[in-house]
Amino acid sequence: MSFLAIVQARMGSTRLPKKVMKEIMGVPSIKYLLDRLSKSNKLDEIIVATSSEEVNKPLIKYLDEIGYKVFIGSEDNVLERYYLASKNYKNHNIVRITGDCPLVDSSLLDKMIDYFIAHNSDYLSNLWPRSFPKGLDIEIFTYQSLKRAYHETNDKYDLEHVTPYIRESGKFNVTNYSNKNDYSEQRWTVDWPDDFELIKEIFINFSPEIFFSWEDVMTLSQEKPEIFNINKHLVEK
Repeated sequence: MSFLAIVQARMGSTRLPKKVMKEIMGVPSIKYLLDRLSKSNKLDEIIVATSSEEVNKPLIKYLDEIGYKVFIGSEDNVLERYYLASKNYKNHNIVRITGDCPLVDSSLLDKMIDYFIAHNSDYLSNLWPRSFPKGLDIEIFTYQSLKRAYHETNDKYDLEHVTPYIRESGKFNVTNYSNKNDYSEQRWTVDWPDDFELIKEIFINFSPEIFFSWEDVMTLSQEKPEIFNINKHLVEK
């Protein structure tokens, strides 16, 4: 089986503008995400899917410079962006990663891919219900499921969030990958400035190593809980 990772990323976030290009120790956060993702032993290809909005031009230029493939599509219809980005990879299953997850863990992804195959899934995630920290979000689905969703739904929510139709229509084999311990209260995503400050401190603490595991981050949260208080007020109810 072949697997294509599509990372959705853009510069127009209202809560933290240009967050994927914000630098940690002189390096844009998107590069940390992509380099960590590229350590996967199961992925065959990685594409960054962004939009044609003018604000994304510096991101597109940077990705071209560092050698990652880019697909440019719709700003609002992200389902279409994913479908069109994957059309040349019809024999691949799709891994969905969002640009606000720079701590994406390739070892976790590889375990999930094995689970996806073993359970003959149309869709697998570690989100419903969540037991991993927010910011380790991974969704895996077949190209055929994505194609069917693209052709069968026009619901605005589905178009914006890509996978609700696959998850909720009852037409697909939907599975979930859970951790034995519930760490869903941990917030390692980047939505707000304080989120970014936490992620920056995590990378600084492990520097120069960037390929630390999510379990290493959990250990750090126990050894240095004060760091993880940076965005504690943002933890979702």
